[in-house]
Amino acid sequence: MQVSEDIYPSRAYELIQNSQDKPDFIILDVRTSGEFAVQRFDNAIHLDFFFESFKNELNKLDKNKTYLVYCKIGVRSGETIKMMKELGFREAYNLAGGTVLWEEEGMPALKVHSEDYHLKTLNLNACLPETCKIDDLGCGCSCTKNVV
Repeated sequence: MQVSEDIYPSRAYELIQNSQDKPDFIILDVRTSGEFAVQRFDNAIHLDFFFESFKNELNKLDKNKTYLVYCKIGVRSGETIKMMKELGFREAYNLAGGTVLWEEEGMPALKVHSEDYHLKTLNLNACLPETCKIDDLGCGCSCTKNVV
């Protein structure tokens, strides 16, 4: 059985509360590295929707886990769960309205983060100027151009 659907912030909050300690539950952030660096859900993993290898990297994730996918307004995450369904993921939910609606509905604030974001960003060997600037923190950028 495959589940692939949009859920609104109150239901997403319930899902997080009921599943946060389960190893088979993953919160997947598909925003840019810059967005991820500023704020995110606790324990979220990051996979930038705009990377050329996004679908290939998505396909490497465990298809038997349950995913809550989010972005800023729900468009990128909505496209992501369509891909996940196509790739055979068992259970994926899109946070409809994204972080914008989450905040508008008064849900608990997302965690503000700083330089630790690189620890949970999947290394896609992509050239990102913001990644190159902090490469000395060990984020693994293989970029040899645009290094600041």
